[in-house]
Amino acid sequence: MVPSIVLALAAQTAPAPVAEPTVQQAFETATKLQLDGKYAEALSAWEALDRRVPNNRRTLAVIAARKASALFKLNRRDDATTAARLALAGMPAGDPTLRQDRYDTTLLLAAVAQRALDYAGALDEFTAAEAIAVGPSEKLGALLGEAETAIFVAPDRAKPALDKADALMTGQKVAPTVTADFQRQRALLLLNTGDVTGGRRMATKAVSTLGGLSLRVDLRDVQARSDVALAALLDKDEEEARRYMAYTGAGRFKKGADFRAGSLSPPDCGGEAGLKPSDVAVIQFSINEDGSVSDSEPIYAAGGGLVALEFARATRQWTWTPEAVKELPPFFRRNVRLEMRCSVAFQRPSLEDSLTAELAEWLRSKGVTLTIDDRRVASRQVDTLRAALVAAGTGTDSDLKAAPILYRLIVNPAVGREETLIHGARLMAIVDRLKGPPLARLAVAVPMTRAMSAQDSRNAMRMRTEALLADPVFAADAQARAVLRLQLSDMYKAGAPQTITLLQEVANDAALDAKDPLKVGALVRLASAEKMAGRLTEARQAFEKSGVAADQCALLDKGPAMLKFDAEFPTDAQRWGFEGWAQVENDVDAEGKALNTRVVAAYPPFVFSDSARRLFDSARYAKTFRPDGGLGCGGRTNRVNFRLPG
Repeated sequence: MVPSIVLALAAQTAPAPVAEPTVQQAFETATKLQLDGKYAEALSAWEALDRRVPNNRRTLAVIAARKASALFKLNRRDDATTAARLALAGMPAGDPTLRQDRYDTTLLLAAVAQRALDYAGALDEFTAAEAIAVGPSEKLGALLGEAETAIFVAPDRAKPALDKADALMTGQKVAPTVTADFQRQRALLLLNTGDVTGGRRMATKAVSTLGGLSLRVDLRDVQARSDVALAALLDKDEEEARRYMAYTGAGRFKKGADFRAGSLSPPDCGGEAGLKPSDVAVIQFSINEDGSVSDSEPIYAAGGGLVALEFARATRQWTWTPEAVKELPPFFRRNVRLEMRCSVAFQRPSLEDSLTAELAEWLRSKGVTLTIDDRRVASRQVDTLRAALVAAGTGTDSDLKAAPILYRLIVNPAVGREETLIHGARLMAIVDRLKGPPLARLAVAVPMTRAMSAQDSRNAMRMRTEALLADPVFAADAQARAVLRLQLSDMYKAGAPQTITLLQEVANDAALDAKDPLKVGALVRLASAEKMAGRLTEARQAFEKSGVAADQCALLDKGPAMLKFDAEFPTDAQRWGFEGWAQVENDVDAEGKALNTRVVAAYPPFVFSDSARRLFDSARYAKTFRPDGGLGCGGRTNRVNFRLPG
């Protein structure tokens, strides 16, 4: 009798079960979390909702679009791309109720690509978004992205996008900030295509649209005024440049602040991008609170837009200590602009060029010719190559005919990351079916590996490259494993034990001839890595084994002492009214005279570069005995500050 009473009481006091929210309620909850900026919670809510509607393709597509947005905000770019592609695949183009979702998702893909510096892929997505857009606002949003990315990968597509935008804005009430954004992009297009006068005029117009040189300033004002200053400096008008730069706040730091306080290593000349000593770029980036770099983007390049993108990639590996970051003005570390050139201290050949030559030789043996494209003009050939690929067909009989076209597409810098993977998979299938040699296969695998992720993570790239090295086909071939080890060595910090081990494995590989370019390249890189690790004796030994003739200042225990220099440089800081710095490379001959002086990094861009060059050109160093009368040492690196008195 007692148990029955207890059970009855329990039944009376037990809470009623909570009803599960409906799918619509769950959707609204997830949406609110996302709007509130709670992206991790929103993602969990979308994933839970996914499991409740497993058979509704349309609803799943909408959920996938929302998930893609949350993933992008969480910096999970590859997952965001996958979700966005799934979303678009499930959204019928003929369904008008999903048009906004298709537009937003396509813009998201463009943003992912642009953030990854895949400007070719971003340009295609912005163009696709423009085709979906309805109304001036949506059209202008897509056109701005088109112009911004086309400037650096397909300049001939930038002007039509800007012209369309101008036509749309005619007769419309448009915010001054929007008008100025397009004026800025037109100015940058003109500057990057050699019209300094036109670019300067348009940049000045953008500043005027934003309200002129007032004391009120935001990041948009800083960028527009910096554009005018850049154009004026390119136009040799220092006074006007100084006036506009003074209104950006550049070069005004509190005591102890120093943008140089980070690890600022310019990329080596040569390499996969074929950087030349004459190439110069202006890059803009942000320094995060943890000292990492984000949102690096190209502004200007003499040498082509692809050069600017390569320099922007290089800055993403830079770091500052958290202590140094605290001393930097928060507003201006969100908008840092630097002048950059590549370093000649340890120039390197392109690994991919050697692979391309091997693939071309194999295709030649099959009766097919592979034309090697100049990277700097390759963007002009993309449409022709795509048309040729369609004409080649897709059947087995057309494989060899398509192979050279496919390869030229996957190594073309104006082809986006995702398109590269599609063409690469087809080409790899052709090479495998025809039993291509290891280096021919690797020529396809390397650009595909580089295109596999939209993340900036070196760890992910390293894992993919290590997987290739573990492939028995590549591991058994001396040159293939050397190429992969050299690539892996670039994915660790300079001087790291892993870097040195990988380079030693190439340098000591008995299967490689002593004069093999890969072994020589490994020894030169090993010299640099050993120097960075503080082992100068080992660095010199590696450099001597390479057979490269010139002595490197970087490999000396103590370079030639500077005996005198022209001390005029502080006057420039006084004249400009603010401060800056420059990192300079030069050679020193046996008589102690400076040669080949060049600025590899400078802040602000082009302001103190001439003064820094004059300073080191005028310098005299201690004489260095050289029986052949050659260089005392080459690739000497110096930094010079331009500080106001007091």
